[in-house]
Amino acid sequence: MRKSDNTLDNKVDLLPIFSNIIGIDKLIVEIPRESCKAIDIVECPMLVGYSVTVEFLYAGKVCEGVSIREYPENIRLTINPAIFLYGNNFVTIGLPHIKVIVDKLEEEYKLDIKGAIIRRLDLQCTLKTSLTPIAYYSILGGFKSFNRNIVSSTLYYNSKAAKKYKTGLFYDKMKQASPEVPKEYFYGEYMRIEWQYFNRFLKAQAQKLNLGRIRVRHLLISSIYQSMIDIWYSDFKAIYKEPVKIVDMSLINKISDMDNMLINQGVENIGGLMVLENMINDSRHFKDKPRDFYSKMKKRYRDKSKLSKFTYASPLIDELNEKVGLAYQNTINSL
Repeated sequence: MRKSDNTLDNKVDLLPIFSNIIGIDKLIVEIPRESCKAIDIVECPMLVGYSVTVEFLYAGKVCEGVSIREYPENIRLTINPAIFLYGNNFVTIGLPHIKVIVDKLEEEYKLDIKGAIIRRLDLQCTLKTSLTPIAYYSILGGFKSFNRNIVSSTLYYNSKAAKKYKTGLFYDKMKQASPEVPKEYFYGEYMRIEWQYFNRFLKAQAQKLNLGRIRVRHLLISSIYQSMIDIWYSDFKAIYKEPVKIVDMSLINKISDMDNMLINQGVENIGGLMVLENMINDSRHFKDKPRDFYSKMKKRYRDKSKLSKFTYASPLIDELNEKVGLAYQNTINSL
């Protein structure tokens, strides 16, 4: 965890233990090399060319949540805001906290962050769910122009384009953070919904905003920040939500109970009890049976049709939509 002298210096209120908002998970920015003369790079004998990410040091002190990558003409900083401020990325960081981080990097570390080009922006929302996150994957269906895949218990939406421009992820935050889960989160299930917006997408978005490139100073403007939050929310809503049915297990005490329920469901599927009885009446002309055979048959299925419905629509779609919608409204209201 970060030491007390690295807190927010009372510039903004600290986040609550669980913050139901949409915020920045990761930011990759590009800065011209000549404006980064104050940076010290860790000496690393394995460093080869400009391809290795190393720790960012300032005055001999490791800056948590920030790593650096060197290129001939510039450097790229990868900033994890939650780790930078709190030492873990379980919490969600809002716009006021991003402003604090930018000021801190500029004032204390002598970096021109506001002028930096944003090459990647990851936005996320961490929801406390009623079930384990993987239980929600069955209701999350297709998304036009994206491939849906589950890899190592993470649900991915990858763009079909040759060069990726954005990626969606749904995953179990508890599992991903283990074993370093903050004690405040030991009890509960937490799903993280994350959209990663890459350089190609951000260039296109800059054109829509009449900007050459989206720079950090632009992101600090509430209207531009909200436009990115709106995109995240639109991407979530664009995923088709499968209307899944589940079995009411409170009605099933033994396996044969399931057989009776399936008979009931079959009667419904052919049009109901009246349709079934008419079918039986019409069928008796083609096969001789004892007089009471058909009446017993109709009584049997009449009794079955009185059974309670054994399936019902999964409540998970409503839960997910309501919680994400609340997070979106909380975020907009905070700007």
